[in-house]
Amino acid sequence: MMIDKQKLLDILTSEIESSTGCTDPGSVCLAVAVAAHTLGRRPEKIDVLVSPNIYKNGVSVGIPGTNRIGLELAAALGALLDEPERGLAILADVTGDIVQQAAAIVSDGRVHVAYGQTPEPLYVRAIVSGGGAVGYYTEDNLPDSSYTVTSEEDPFAALAQAAAEAAAGAE
Repeated sequence: MMIDKQKLLDILTSEIESSTGCTDPGSVCLAVAVAAHTLGRRPEKIDVLVSPNIYKNGVSVGIPGTNRIGLELAAALGALLDEPERGLAILADVTGDIVQQAAAIVSDGRVHVAYGQTPEPLYVRAIVSGGGAVGYYTEDNLPDSSYTVTSEEDPFAALAQAAAEAAAGAE
């Protein structure tokens, strides 16, 4: 069966998304950006759970415009870059000032990235909080969810438990 050139180009165009740099830190940055946007403010705390595949590919790769590596920095950048509509190209216009702000968020201990057993091999879940509200975003092959809730409960307990269970299973 032959496919004509235009049909092939249409298929490729519908399936390809513009990305800046490696998609693993980009997906962490994007997930946090969507969660923070949902929250409606800059988060005070950022927790991210990623699949082992995302972690191993993203933990030591450079982040565009930063001369740095690390998923924690990518997550902090996501909290500062309020342009989730840019998708995986969110890191295209990172400035030195934003990198310094993100590095300060990381050094203040406000970002935690863990890997563990996840429902999909490519999975990122961002949970951000601030001002009594919590923003969630999950990026995977399952239906996406993003929402904001106000809660007195510790929103990070489930994330911490998932990471602990995954670590226990790896032993």
